Amino acid sequence: MAERESTVDMEKQDGAGNDIKEPNVISSVRASSSAAERALLRKQDIRIIPLSASIYFLAYLDRSNIGNAKVLNSSTKNDMQTETNTTNYQFTIALMIFLIGYFLFEVPSNILLKKFRPSRWLAFLMCSWGLITIGIGGVHSFAQITGVRFLLGAFEA
Repeated sequence: MAERESTVDMEKQDGAGNDIKEPNVISSVRASSSAAERALLRKQDIRIIPLSASIYFLAYLDRSNIGNAKVLNSSTKNDMQTETNTTNYQFTIALMIFLIGYFLFEVPSNILLKKFRPSRWLAFLMCSWGLITIGIGGVHSFAQITGVRFLLGAFEA
């Protein structure tokens, strides 16, 4: 093993014992590709992060809307629970059915995301999610609330 190390050392020196400095082609290629990669990552970050943040913000608003609908105008009996003639227990079931739809459709949605183009699949999901959220305003019974909340969970997944 000592012979091998000395051979490597000899290759790096000329006959006078001076070190030979070869241009490092690999590091220059890596430097240019890393600069290109950084530019690409920056471009992706500028596009993806604001979009993702706004989607998460809308999801947060959507999840809190049902609670606001329960308490808003409750003093005048124009709240969602009074309008749909639901009990607190039924209202809680309508809240939790969302999680069942979310749980059931999370994996299939990710599989379809790989099958279809993400730009089209996410756009379809966002439009459907918006339409179903608007549809919550038109419910008049416990069954309708439950069905719409299940669909909302499925499309939000």
